[in-house]
Amino acid sequence: MKFSTLICSLFVLMIFITYEAELVSSEFEMHNCCEIAYEGNCNPDIVADNQVCNERCNKGCDYGGNCKLLTTGKEVCRCKCR
Repeated sequence: MKFSTLICSLFVLMIFITYEAELVSSEFEMHNCCEIAYEGNCNPDIVADNQVCNERCNKGCDYGGNCKLLTTGKEVCRCKCR
């Protein structure tokens, strides 16, 4: 009885840890930011400076802009068109 309870508990714990890991990774990806205005590589190491990076990106664009994830997996600062 105790052994089956332990196995069940471990299984639930594994599901919880996997779910939390996915949340953290997706949150981290959303906070990648641009290094320079206009179009440039994004620096995933500067998570805290997301707002600053987006402001710099906006200043470099006539109609604003933000970081976009490309199909290659690289993020760049892209300008918005009117």
